[in-house]
Amino acid sequence: MISKLYRSPKFILRLYSQICQEDLLSFQREVKSRLPSSIGGKNYFTIELIDVNEDNKLDLLLGGHEWEGSGTIVLINPGNNNFSNVTPIIIPEVPNEGVVFDFTFTGTGNNRMLWILRTSGGDGTFYQSRVIQKVLWHSLKSTVVSNERPAQWIPWIIPTIINGIKVIACDDKNTGVSIFAFE
Repeated sequence: MISKLYRSPKFILRLYSQICQEDLLSFQREVKSRLPSSIGGKNYFTIELIDVNEDNKLDLLLGGHEWEGSGTIVLINPGNNNFSNVTPIIIPEVPNEGVVFDFTFTGTGNNRMLWILRTSGGDGTFYQSRVIQKVLWHSLKSTVVSNERPAQWIPWIIPTIINGIKVIACDDKNTGVSIFAFE
């Protein structure tokens, strides 16, 4: 996945815009940013393009080091892939678990859930936990469904079905299969 290889929000957004609007093999440098100026210079390391609000347009999720002022945010696509004037939707923080690694969504309508993979940061520890946050999208009500500390961090999560049960899980070569939450 591109967002795991390149950590620059500008690179991802330009690539996305290019893929959507032009020939896949031609790229050009844009001088004007397609991102809000409010995120400039902040420590965002995780970027995902997901259709958050189910309107068939890819929205932008950003996560980083929350204790350094890079709060987890969602930018809803206004329809032209230009996020520069979009007001960020701020996702609730989880105290002392301020490093955001991955996002995924499950459900639809009022049952749409944002799942966030986190690890420790902001409390003097760094990369020493495995935390799954669940956010009910329509209300932004947040709960922590799994908090393992101390624990080795993992790089990603995915919704899947194991033995007929819907779960949020990770299959990492270093930690094996981990099941964190049930939908």
